[in-house]
Amino acid sequence: MEQPISSYVCKRYKKPVAFNCVVNGKPLIAEVIADIENPLEFTVAMRFNDGVEFEATALESGKWWISDVRKLDYIKAVQDDLSNFLSVKHYQWDMFEISYKHAPLLVWVAKIETDEDGPFSIYYKGDYRFHTRKSKQGWEAKSVRVMNPEIIDERLVSFIGARLEKAV
Repeated sequence: MEQPISSYVCKRYKKPVAFNCVVNGKPLIAEVIADIENPLEFTVAMRFNDGVEFEATALESGKWWISDVRKLDYIKAVQDDLSNFLSVKHYQWDMFEISYKHAPLLVWVAKIETDEDGPFSIYYKGDYRFHTRKSKQGWEAKSVRVMNPEIIDERLVSFIGARLEKAV
């Protein structure tokens, strides 16, 4: 009998990565419960507190693919946060929700000790935003993105810095 060329390994998280989301106006809790390891793509297993479950695969376009079109509203509700999770998961990381401009904002933070631009990389709304570090003057931030760098809101940097101080 022939052996398969590749096999997928499902690695469940000891503690699911849980975050708030809104699907069709309904507040829910989304959980990333496992990685489906495949060298060619990044796939996660998802679960929601209303019983919906599916696997989602990251596409090169930055979007996410799922096989069941009936669950498209779910993936649309969490695709930015899944992209952020993909960006931070290989580092020491944290996430937290803050109120910003009268709306909740889920911030993902990667602690990158060897990075001279700042020990913390900040992600939200599906993308890298800036690096930040604490200095004698307070929290400083700069973008290392060459094309279309983020316009940094110093008030947001202060909110995030205050939250990081509590966590450290």
